[in-house]
Amino acid sequence: MQTNALPSLDYESPRDDTALQIEQSPDGTVTITVPTHRTAARFVGNIISAELLAIIFAPLLWAVFKLFATRKPRAVLRLTSEEFIIRETSDDGLGYDRRTRSWPLAEIGELRPNRFSNGLYLTLNKRDSLDLLTDIPAAMVAEIGTALAEARQRLESQRPLPTSS
Repeated sequence: MQTNALPSLDYESPRDDTALQIEQSPDGTVTITVPTHRTAARFVGNIISAELLAIIFAPLLWAVFKLFATRKPRAVLRLTSEEFIIRETSDDGLGYDRRTRSWPLAEIGELRPNRFSNGLYLTLNKRDSLDLLTDIPAAMVAEIGTALAEARQRLESQRPLPTSS
């Protein structure tokens, strides 16, 4: 029996779409891919919780999810020497609702796991604060926070010191 499947390269391991992926580049940039937790049960449950009569259409909603839902990651975070970028995809629907936000790295005060509630805590020069990724498991948020803190420290150590004239 002959198969047309291409063999994977020895140095390349297959990606696990259900695991947190942290990639560091030589320039100190870190890219973190947060997997989706989007499921048919969650999709149908969200619709049924809004309208009880929707339970009649649960089999149809399940089929809609299976046919049209994306497997896009829940979020992709990127920390560079210049900025912090987060591209989020909603896990509540079919995965088409995307939002991208970015802030200059110089404006970011704190970027760490929130100590009091779930999520990633971000402050902008002590004038504004917000929680990101509040629906992600706490252990994953902690891992993201550690990776971002290490990357930020590396990026700041690579930044040239200002010269006095």
